[in-house]
Amino acid sequence: MTSTTLTSAPGGMAVINAQQPRPQVHRLITTHCRARQPFSVKVQRHRNCKVRSSPACAASSVEATGKDTSTCVKLLQQAAATRSVAPKEVFAAIRKLEKEKLNADGWAEKLGGESSPGRRWQLVFTTGTKQVQDALKGGKGGGSYFPLIAAQRWDAPKQEIENGVYLGHIASISFLGPWALQSRKMTFDFKRINIKLGPWKFGFDLKAGQFGTKKAPEEGEKQKDGPFFLFIYVDDKICVARGRGGGLAMWGRTSPVWEAKAGLIQA
Repeated sequence: MTSTTLTSAPGGMAVINAQQPRPQVHRLITTHCRARQPFSVKVQRHRNCKVRSSPACAASSVEATGKDTSTCVKLLQQAAATRSVAPKEVFAAIRKLEKEKLNADGWAEKLGGESSPGRRWQLVFTTGTKQVQDALKGGKGGGSYFPLIAAQRWDAPKQEIENGVYLGHIASISFLGPWALQSRKMTFDFKRINIKLGPWKFGFDLKAGQFGTKKAPEEGEKQKDGPFFLFIYVDDKICVARGRGGGLAMWGRTSPVWEAKAGLIQA
């Protein structure tokens, strides 16, 4: 049977010793009492003593350390600019902001600007649906930085979306269509595909149901939801959203210099 004793040591030290039948002996934590606290770990003088771990010993995730909204935003901005932040930290910051349910006023203009052709955003970070589900069950979550050049263009005045993948000036494929934003939910549907191969450019209109577009309902059926984003956070540098499938994504605002180099626009 295990016994626990609380004794005093020189200098006001409080020592907790837990003894078990030999050959196993466990020594627990030695700390200063409440009057003197050179260590951040504290022992409550109670027969049912509880030990609290110090912030230094806590997990480094955003939720574990209780970082506030502004700290999460700065972390995500750094991740978008440098891709140097650990994916688990990015995931934790996004989840923290999602729980805040921030005010969405003005997000349409921040996403799509006040004049055409709108604003472009590079896809920086993504998570799969499974990673999000694992986190909801107590897992750590995660994700990865997107390895290709993919970008969204939102045009607020025209309510037009363009979603493309680019291989510099060699090749690209992009989808265009309308979008609408109500509160934080953006619904959209692609109506046209444009393809570029070297100097050749061509495109064609899409039929309902092609390439993930919204399918026309069968007779007697209700119209099913098409693709959408549930935006979590938007400012002039980054935007974060959850997709229809449950995955998370973060984009970083692009510059004209980057757009020309990446092949999004002609230099």
